[in-house]
Amino acid sequence: MIALIGSVIVVASVVIGFLMAGGNLLLLWHPSEIVVIIGAALGAFITSNSLKVVKASFANAIGLMKPSRYTRDTYVDLLKLIFDLLVKSRKEGLLAIENDIENPEKSNVFSKYPKILADHHMMEFITDCLRLMVGAAGFDQRDGAAESGAGGEVEGHVGFCSCCRRAVPTVWRNKTQTAWAL
Repeated sequence: MIALIGSVIVVASVVIGFLMAGGNLLLLWHPSEIVVIIGAALGAFITSNSLKVVKASFANAIGLMKPSRYTRDTYVDLLKLIFDLLVKSRKEGLLAIENDIENPEKSNVFSKYPKILADHHMMEFITDCLRLMVGAAGFDQRDGAAESGAGGEVEGHVGFCSCCRRAVPTVWRNKTQTAWAL
């Protein structure tokens, strides 16, 4: 809808500006020029891409005309789900939502929102993002890295960096949850 409004504004501005300058509207109408421009652009696109890309582009361009599958209710349900998960993690600790994230089909929190639970891509995105939060909070609790150190000793440990997906050496000090990257 916004694209349609923008297009109307552009066309109206050009026509009004042309008329204000004393131009004749028939001078703007050049069907042969439109055929040349659109034909050249389409031919260049087909020439420079594979058949697979061309077919996918036209299929997706047609798909742009369809309404979004996500409605206002879907967004509200999504916000409620995230709110419920964050409230649970605030009250019971971040590791309390780990079972909900690992098995969302069996989760009491996720089962309240069947539309979201049915969308595989949305569920994968939500659980992956929350896994990063839970993984960072429970890093030393699951691996037992800080429990083997004594008193003021500093112990090395290998962690996992979520942004670059590589193993990162970290340092644990005095059985705390604070980690420093080396």
